[in-house]
Amino acid sequence: MGSFKLIRSSSMRNLRGGETAHVITLIVNLLAKIAEGELEEPVEEDRPQVQMVDFNDGVEVLHVSAELVGKLRAVYALLRSATLQSNASNLSPEMANIDSERCRAANFFVRKILDYKKNPFEEERKAALKMNAEIKPYKNFYRRPIDERTEVINGLLEDARKTEYSAYITTMGLESCLLEIEKWNNQYAKLEQQRNAFFTARQNAAKVADLQDEAQDLMDDLCDTVNAAAVLFPSEEATNFIKNAVFIFKKARSSRNKRGPRKKTDKTPSTDAGNTSKPSNPDDSQKPDDSGSETTQPDDRPVVQ
Repeated sequence: MGSFKLIRSSSMRNLRGGETAHVITLIVNLLAKIAEGELEEPVEEDRPQVQMVDFNDGVEVLHVSAELVGKLRAVYALLRSATLQSNASNLSPEMANIDSERCRAANFFVRKILDYKKNPFEEERKAALKMNAEIKPYKNFYRRPIDERTEVINGLLEDARKTEYSAYITTMGLESCLLEIEKWNNQYAKLEQQRNAFFTARQNAAKVADLQDEAQDLMDDLCDTVNAAAVLFPSEEATNFIKNAVFIFKKARSSRNKRGPRKKTDKTPSTDAGNTSKPSNPDDSQKPDDSGSETTQPDDRPVVQ
């Protein structure tokens, strides 16, 4: 019958939520390339902040269904959201970009008023000076906690649009600047409301660990499907996918091992006074390697050559 190279381990155990989401991203992107007829070699260098491509179809040559791809994408989205929820200081890339834009526009407006002496025309300097006391409290507003900025910027807009300042705003030509500030601030507030609503609805639902278990089950199904296709219907596409997938999983485990195990508070210091290195975890030496080596537990699947 011959022999085949297969994915022996699709383990994502002990990865963090964001790391698991990254692996799913790379696998889905690989499926998309295979579907488009693009074969690639494993990439050695790190590829930070890889974005998942818009791919929702199956891959016929690998016998991977669109339903399985859709489930992987769904658990990826939940993992990303749950990871953001577990660390409130993190923002989605879209929210971070919008926050940067609104702060840029609002800071331009504030500095235009406070640095009134730098205005090129006398009329603008006088107009800015008239508004100086009103706008001064907003100096360095961008240093406020991010969850307070929406309301702070709303306050800035309300004060700047007071009737007594309308002529000054016109003199300095800042009407479009206020509109831009309002646009970005409203967009951020809308995304923030959607995110908070989603988190509230799911606060007692699946935790990151549960989502990782689901992701592992789906990844096992995917790899078993591709392994079967490689044995029953050998193809260049199956061989390429397996080669790249093995590399992706190996790289993820390597990064996890370099990071080391999570610190435990009940570790007992070594009694060897001459040894300054950290004591190894005795349990680690007993754990089998999940990298797919033949030194692990017997595998009844076709032998890797």
